[in-house]
Amino acid sequence: MTLIDPRRILPEDLLDGFYGPGEIATATGRIVNPWFMQPGDFALQDIGPALSKLCRYAGQIPSFYSVAEHCVWAFDEAAGDGVTDLATLRAIFMHDASEAYLVDVPAPVKKQPGMRPYRYAEDRLQVALGKRYRFDLFDPITAETVKKYDQAAYRFETTFLRQGLITGLQPCDAEEEWWRVAADLDLSD
Repeated sequence: MTLIDPRRILPEDLLDGFYGPGEIATATGRIVNPWFMQPGDFALQDIGPALSKLCRYAGQIPSFYSVAEHCVWAFDEAAGDGVTDLATLRAIFMHDASEAYLVDVPAPVKKQPGMRPYRYAEDRLQVALGKRYRFDLFDPITAETVKKYDQAAYRFETTFLRQGLITGLQPCDAEEEWWRVAADLDLSD
């Protein structure tokens, strides 16, 4: 398959204002570089809708299941277990928010040596997201709690979803659930 470079087929004036190296356009029309985002560069209106349209497991599952639904499930499980610290609940809910800008890369791929720059960018994004939305994924206690509920969600997904015993929500419904939790956590731009 030959990839077509748009610079070869589009008139030069149409290329003016296209993205610079590493930049992407978000749903709200922002042009950002995920490698160098600052806390003020984020918008919940970019994060929730994007996560609701991203399928977990590189789509290699019987039915669509979004990253947003995964995050909501982890939050609901933690809240149901009696976790009440707002910053910890925000961290659980937003633990994959960087994927709104970098996409969901399956863990076995993400752990490969060649993916080190991706992991670095993901960590930078999570630090900036934490500053913006008041959580710290790198606090050791918070990190351990997030890991507990992320792994619980993974076990649930692999037990029921991968076997086709349940189906995920449609993106619009997953987004609605994502906004429900964002409101519960008093997240706002």
